Amino acid sequence: MSAGWVAAAIMVSPGVGTGVAHAQECDPVETAKLLADDGAVSDLFGYSVAMSSDTAIIGASADDDNGSASGSAYVFTQIGGVWSQQTKLLPDDGAEDDLFGHSVSISGDAVVIGARFDDDNGTDSGSAYVFIRSGGMWIQQAKLLS
Repeated sequence: MSAGWVAAAIMVSPGVGTGVAHAQECDPVETAKLLADDGAVSDLFGYSVAMSSDTAIIGASADDDNGSASGSAYVFTQIGGVWSQQTKLLPDDGAEDDLFGHSVSISGDAVVIGARFDDDNGTDSGSAYVFIRSGGMWIQQAKLLS
């Protein structure tokens, strides 16, 4: 929950086929359906969700842009009660089966995204990526190894 909004995810939404996240304003009651612009049934969009103020981060840990189950995370922003996808975050070194987006966290202009099965420190050792928002752009700043 953030600034009067709460987010909830459904990894497979009936009638949609892909995952969906809902943002709901606590007072008055309003709901927004957040969908990935390029969502696919197998992406697991909505596996993880985090909010800070007017920004929501939605993990899609099985997205395949960098290989099967490499993962991604989507940034949605809300202006005047209307939510829209701002960008899609991918790690610089994403690889098959990393599950980037398995966990997400946001505080202000900083986002941390977990890649549960990244292999940099051994098989499935995991890592976390730090992205910073600057001038409306999200830039990967660091990779934290387990």
